[in-house]
Order: sequence, then structure tokens, then C-alpha cells
Amino acid sequence: MSRLVRGLIGLALSSVLGCGDDGGDGASNGAGGARVTFTEDVHPILVAKCGDANCHGSADDFLPGHAVADVNVAYQEVIGTSPSGGIVYDRILVRIAAEPNSIMPPTYAGCGGAIDAPGCITQAEYDLIKAWVEQGHPR
Repeated sequence: MSRLVRGLIGLALSSVLGCGDDGGDGASNGAGGARVTFTEDVHPILVAKCGDANCHGSADDFLPGHAVADVNVAYQEVIGTSPSGGIVYDRILVRIAAEPNSIMPPTYAGCGGAIDAPGCITQAEYDLIKAWVEQGHPR
């Protein structure tokens, strides 16, 4: 992952989440310190918020298919490299939090344009995805 992407993620997380004390367990994840997995926690969010057939509900050369119904395919897609560069799960965090002109899900797909806006990723969902990345993206 490039230093620019890491910097953007760090900046986005600090400004959006107000990063602070993690409760001393080193695993601040919005889930009470519990392990977050792709299969149980992240995949259902991606399917619900990104799984439209015209968006990320299928894998192709243009868009990563991290929200396909098959959890095995979705996991491989989300840990892979995005067609626009960068690891897909890192791009998900950045695009949700740090790129207002290209926020995901996009406004044309029903998102109100910000975390917690109607149709958008909620803060709790974002925190779970962030925790999953911080925990090493366990399956």
C-alpha cells in the first residue's frame, strides 16, 4: 500500500472517528473488543450496502466484487488489488470516509452523502470494517 493511501486512511480515521483511547486492549473495534471476521461481520454489511448488481454485486475487470453473495469470492475480491490501484479493503475505508466527491455508497445509489446519512454506511458498520482491517482482515 502506498504511503499516500496510508496517510489518507490515517487522516480520515482521525478526523472522522476522532481516534482516541482504545480502552487499553489494543483492539478498539466498536464491537466491545470482540474479534471481527469477514464472514460474520463485514460481508453482510458489504452485501447490504454495496451489493447492487450495477455496483459491487459481481466481479469484473472494472469494479471489484467485494459484495457478491458468495462469501468466498467476496473475500478474495476484498483482499485483492482494486482496478484503480490499492488493496480493496483500504480503498473501501478511504472512499467511505475521505473522498466526499466519491463517497461510497454513492449518492445516486441512495446514500445521503456521509456516514450515518440515510442509505449510507452507519458509524457502527464503518467501525466494524475498520476493526476488521486493524485485526489483520481475518476471514
